[in-house]
Amino acid sequence: MPCNRRSDNSKTSWDETESCNIKHIPILFYNILDFLLWKASVIALVLLIVASGVYSYAATGLPIKTVSLKSIWVSAGKGYAIMFLAWTMISLGLRFLGISQSWLILPF
Repeated sequence: MPCNRRSDNSKTSWDETESCNIKHIPILFYNILDFLLWKASVIALVLLIVASGVYSYAATGLPIKTVSLKSIWVSAGKGYAIMFLAWTMISLGLRFLGISQSWLILPF
């Protein structure tokens, strides 16, 4: 939770030394989404690359395994597309409601 801390992190746009209020709930959701989108998903993607490399090496010469590997990557791509489109819709919805703080909008 981004509140009730002893010191303020100068890298964030909010004051972390304030006591917890209802206004901190969107910041908490942002922190969770930020972790899932930009940290955990990158780790999962790297693990998928390693696993598919091992799977591809073990299935050398078997066309059925190559088709299976391709379907795994298509599914991963669809999952990432859904995830980023959902975050874009959330960001646009927040902008439509008048919430335009930079920490609630997509980082690019």
